[in-house]
Amino acid sequence: YPFVVLHAATLRNYGYTPPFLSEGLAGYLGFARYDMGKMLEEGAEVSLHDYMSTHHYLSAEPVLADRVAGSFTRFLIDQYKITPFLECYRKADDLTLQRSLETTYGKSLSTLEAEWREYLDTVTVDFKQIAYFANFSETMRDYSQQLAYATDMVDYAESREDSVRAFGEIVRAAFFTGEYYLATEFEEKQLHLDSSARNYMSLGSYQMMNGLYDTALVNLDRARDMDSTDNLIRFNLATNHLYRGERRQARFMLEEILRTAEGEGPVIESRLTLASILFQEGGPDDIEKAVRLCREALELLNPALTGSRQATPLTYLWAGIAFLGTDNTADAWDYLHTALLLETRAFYRGMINLWLGKVADVRGEHDVARDFYGRVLALPSADYHQIEARNLLKGPFTQ
Repeated sequence: YPFVVLHAATLRNYGYTPPFLSEGLAGYLGFARYDMGKMLEEGAEVSLHDYMSTHHYLSAEPVLADRVAGSFTRFLIDQYKITPFLECYRKADDLTLQRSLETTYGKSLSTLEAEWREYLDTVTVDFKQIAYFANFSETMRDYSQQLAYATDMVDYAESREDSVRAFGEIVRAAFFTGEYYLATEFEEKQLHLDSSARNYMSLGSYQMMNGLYDTALVNLDRARDMDSTDNLIRFNLATNHLYRGERRQARFMLEEILRTAEGEGPVIESRLTLASILFQEGGPDDIEKAVRLCREALELLNPALTGSRQATPLTYLWAGIAFLGTDNTADAWDYLHTALLLETRAFYRGMINLWLGKVADVRGEHDVARDFYGRVLALPSADYHQIEARNLLKGPFTQ
C-alpha cells in the first residue's frame, strides 16, 4: 500500500480507540505536522505525486517520507474529518491511490497538496506539545530527535519552570547521544535556575565524562555538603576519587555506602565498583570479599533476571560484571551481549564494550578483547572508559 494507506492502517478506528491510544496517535501526527513544516522551511523538496507509490515511499529518505505521510494524514483528517479518509483507505490500492484521493475529496492532488502546504504554514504549538514530542522521541530511542525537540523547548518556555525542564531535557538527550560537553553546558544553565544538590552532582558527573576530574570534585563536594545523606552523590564522589587514583579513599566511601544504604540507592553499582578495587588490590582477603560482593549483587539482580521484576539493559550489564567477578565467564559473556543488544545510549554502550573486552581477555581471547577496546575508543564513551580501554590495549585485563 502507498504511504497514506500505510498510515491509515494505524488509524482505522480513529475516534473510537481508548483515550490513551487516541492521545498517542494524535501526538504522533502532531509532531509529524510540526517536523514537516520545519523541513519545508529548511528547503526540503517534496511533491506528493512522487509519494503515490509504495516504491517511492520505501526508497525515499525514511524520516522525510514518514513526516510527509504523517502530516498529510493529519491534514486530511483535520480538514475533512475521518469518514472520507476511511472511505479512501478502504478503496485505494497501490495503483489507484491518486484517483481515489481525487474522487473522494473532489479535488486534484495538486490542489490537495497546495492546501496541505498552507495547513503546514499555520502550525502552532506550545511548550507542552514540544515537551511531549521530546518525551515520545526518548521513548522511541530517537535521541537525536529528542535533542532537537528539547532545543526547541527553550524557545517555547514561558516560565522559570519551563526553562528548568527544557534545560534538563537537553541534558538528558545530550547524555544519551554522548555529547557530554553539551550536557555540561546545559547542566550549568539549569543550576542557575535550580541550585539543588542533585544538579551539582549531575554537573560533576558530566565533567568527569569529559575528563575534568578536579573541577568535578569541587561540584561533587558541594553536592555532598548540601546533602550528606544522598548515597548517589556519595557514590559519584567515590568514583571521582577512584578515577583520580585515590583508591583507598574510594574504597572507604563505597564501604560506607554499603553500611548505610539499607537496600536503597546505588547498592549494586557500589558493590561492583568496590569489588573491582578489591580485585586489583589482590590480597586473599580482598579477593574473597570481592567475590562475595559480586554474589550479593547477583542476588539483588535476581528478581529482574528471573522475571518477577522488569529487566533493563543495565540489569544485564551489572549481571555480566557480577558474573565475571564470580569467574563465570560464560554467563558474563551472554549477559553483556544481551545488554549490548538492548542498550542504545552512547555512555553505556561504551561501558558494555569495555567489559566485553575484559571478559574476552580473561578467556584468553586477546584479539577479540582488543576489538572491543577499539570500539570503546570509536564510540563517544566517557573519558575514564576511554583511558581504561587504552591501557588495556597495552596489556590484557586480569581479574
